[in-house]
Amino acid sequence: MCKKTLPFVLVLLASCSTTLGSADEELPKEGVTAPIVCSSTNDQRPLIACPGMNRIEAKTAIETLTMTGEIAGAALGVEARWAGVIRGAGIGGDGRPSADNLAGYVAIWCDGEGELLFDTSGAACRIHNACGCVANETCRVSCPEAAAFPRLDAGEAITAAYPDALENDVFQVEYDLRDAAGWKVKKSGDSDWILVPDAEPVP
Repeated sequence: MCKKTLPFVLVLLASCSTTLGSADEELPKEGVTAPIVCSSTNDQRPLIACPGMNRIEAKTAIETLTMTGEIAGAALGVEARWAGVIRGAGIGGDGRPSADNLAGYVAIWCDGEGELLFDTSGAACRIHNACGCVANETCRVSCPEAAAFPRLDAGEAITAAYPDALENDVFQVEYDLRDAAGWKVKKSGDSDWILVPDAEPVP
């Protein structure tokens, strides 16, 4: 306990410990329970392992959005929202990544200040955390106020685009709200994309 002998007040106050912390310290954003370190601005690759979820195996596009959304919410807090973009490569006809090591989905989440890019290639789960990319004007996409998940999952879009697809065919798929309200699908080896409007799936 600090003494309060008058001649030494200034010296003793300087030496007393405090639990209040510095006024310059930033408090976590509301809802943040598992923050993720910022990625290097010089390396755009997703190299950070997803906390608590090292692998996302054989998931459809919407399942991938649901799982990455849980991580984004814990990392970004209550402002976390899907940026309206998901892309898949090496995707089978059922909408799930094939066994190829490069197959998987890329999805982007944001909070109006930065963005999280998730990469599930090879069934791994990795992140690039672009902190402050809005202010720096280096974000991959603009961050919308809110974006609902697609109504069609990738497998349904593939079936609509290629109803006669073979079991071992693989596809590229892309859903980007900035381009069109629907899926773009392309079979491996094809040069043209097929646009599938995002409508309610047929029962």
